[in-house]
Amino acid sequence: MRFMRKLDDGECTTAGRVRNAVGRSKVSTDDMEAAIAHLVEKGQIRSETGKGKNGRIFTYLYTVK
Repeated sequence: MRFMRKLDDGECTTAGRVRNAVGRSKVSTDDMEAAIAHLVEKGQIRSETGKGKNGRIFTYLYTVK
């Protein structure tokens, strides 16, 4: 699954970066958010909300090891 491969890089990532890696035309934003919520609920990934250097709020995703 390309979604999990993007997260397995070892660094944190955001939903937008994962969506771009999977293919923006193949996955809608709603589907991506549903997939993230499902994986967080199952305990396969964890999400943290943080503030970027430009002041925007991001949700950072990490794999659970």
